[in-house]
Amino acid sequence: ASLESIKKQIGEGISQINSAKESSNANKGTSSGFGLIIDGKSLDYSLNKNLEKSFFELAINCASVICCRSSPKQKARVTRLVKLGTGKTTLSIGDGANDVGMLQEADIGVGISGAEGMQAIMASDFAIAQFRFLERLLLVHGHWCYRRISMMICYFFYKNIAFGFTLFWFEAYASFSGQAAYNDWYMSFYNVFFTSLPVIALGVFDQDVSAKLCLKYPVLYLEGVEDTLFSWPRILGWMLNGVLSSLVIFFLTTNSVLNEALRRDGKVVDFEILGSQCMHVWCGL
Repeated sequence: ASLESIKKQIGEGISQINSAKESSNANKGTSSGFGLIIDGKSLDYSLNKNLEKSFFELAINCASVICCRSSPKQKARVTRLVKLGTGKTTLSIGDGANDVGMLQEADIGVGISGAEGMQAIMASDFAIAQFRFLERLLLVHGHWCYRRISMMICYFFYKNIAFGFTLFWFEAYASFSGQAAYNDWYMSFYNVFFTSLPVIALGVFDQDVSAKLCLKYPVLYLEGVEDTLFSWPRILGWMLNGVLSSLVIFFLTTNSVLNEALRRDGKVVDFEILGSQCMHVWCGL
C-alpha cells in the first residue's frame, strides 16, 4: 500500500459508483449496493488530509464499510469523520478496551459486556449483554425514549409559557403596579407538586405502541431519525398553545368573577382569590 495507490483506488471506486448511479437512472431501476473493505495501513493513508474528503465520499456512498485490523485511534478518527461529515447522530458499539476511543467519539456509545473486560462498558452510554439486544435497544426503547423526552420537553415549554404569560396578563390588568398575582406558596409549589406528576408520568410511562409492534414495524423508528416530534414547527406550536392557554386561563377567570359577590360579606373577590382561581383553572388544564 502506498499513498498514490490508495489515491488511485479511491478514485476508481468513486467512478464505479457514479457510473452505476448513471446506469440506474437511465434504466429507471435500482442498482445493487457497493461495499468497501479496507485494512489498517490503507486506512492510515486514506485518513490523510489530502485524501480524507475523497475517502469519505467513497465510504458514504457504499452500503457497508469494513475497516479490518484498524487501531483504536483509527476507529475514533473514522467515527469523527462520519459524525462531522454527515452532521447526523452516530452510534458506536464495542466490547473491548480498543473500542474506548470510538465509543467516546460517537454521540452514543453502546458497550457489550464480554470476556474482554469492562473498559468498553465504563466508557459507554448504554450497556448490553449480547449484540442481539441492540435491536430491542434501538427499535423499542429508542422509539419510546425519543417520544417521551420530546413530549416532556415540549410540555415544559408549554406549561412555563402558559404560567409566565398568565402573570404578564395580570400585571397588564393591574397597570404594572407590582401586585403579586399568586400566593407565595403557589409560586413555590407550582413545579414541585401542581405540575410534576403529569411530567413524570409522561416521561416515564408514555408508550404510543407496544414493544411487539415496535419490533414488527421498524419503520416507527424513523420518527426519531426524521425528528418528527421535536422539530421547530412542533416546538413553536406548543409555545403558541401556551400563549393561547394563558389568555383563556386569565380572561376566563377574570370575567367569571367580575362584579360577582362570592364572599359572605357581599364583597367581590380580591387579588388573592383571583390568583387562586387562576391557579386552579391552570392545574385543571
